[in-house]
Amino acid sequence: MQDTLEEPLPVEVGGEQPRRNGAAVFNFVAGWVLLIVFVVSFAACLAQGSGAASQYDLMKKLESDAREGVVTTVEVESLSGGRLDSVTMPPTNGYRFVTVSWREGLLRRHTQYVVASSEAQARKAQSDDRRARPVVVAPDSLQGHWEEVQPDVSVVAGEGRHSAGGSTQLFGIEWSVPSWAMLLGGLVAGLGTLTRLVVGPQPWRLTRWAWAWPVLLAWPIGVPAFLLFSGATGLLPPSTPQRRMGGLASLLLTASLTWLISSAL
Repeated sequence: MQDTLEEPLPVEVGGEQPRRNGAAVFNFVAGWVLLIVFVVSFAACLAQGSGAASQYDLMKKLESDAREGVVTTVEVESLSGGRLDSVTMPPTNGYRFVTVSWREGLLRRHTQYVVASSEAQARKAQSDDRRARPVVVAPDSLQGHWEEVQPDVSVVAGEGRHSAGGSTQLFGIEWSVPSWAMLLGGLVAGLGTLTRLVVGPQPWRLTRWAWAWPVLLAWPIGVPAFLLFSGATGLLPPSTPQRRMGGLASLLLTASLTWLISSAL
């Protein structure tokens, strides 16, 4: 009986290609999740947050609306709470800080007033707080103060967004934003994008260091730009993937863009 030797079957090296495919799918899904999280949190900041402004900015808004014959809606709230009429009127004895907010286009702005029962209480408030705030002293009221400039001003009670929310610095301006949006946008979208930049595949268009500057220094623009243009979501592929901007050029561009946006705001 003649023995026959069977040709051994080729051994397939498993694991390497599936791991690469799995990593690519994970990076793709993670990029889209981060983009969605950022859009939701940033939209909430625009809808419910507000940027710090001054009494001068509010007065310009009142004067502009008065010239155009438009009603100005102003929200007021006090850290100590209280009804709307008691918040806009100075207290019987003492002082209170009142946060005032209004909308300019898509953005909401806010400032703070001191309403005091006397000049002495107004000086005490400024001494205790050590911040330059506009002061309204009895018998004047906030609404009466604004109606001198804009007769058609509608004063409504605030929704407590300033007392319940947090604050963050965006382009050199302090913004009051919902706490959950700050947590979602800053920790989840911001740190998630930075992690994706460090441990993910080589990004498009810019080197890793070049992408780090806008993500760290101008994250409201840098994070969505990275997620849209670096290949994190697979959108908008470049015509020449091998060409990438370096770190120094990116730093100068980020600094210039940040300065322009800060000046515009």
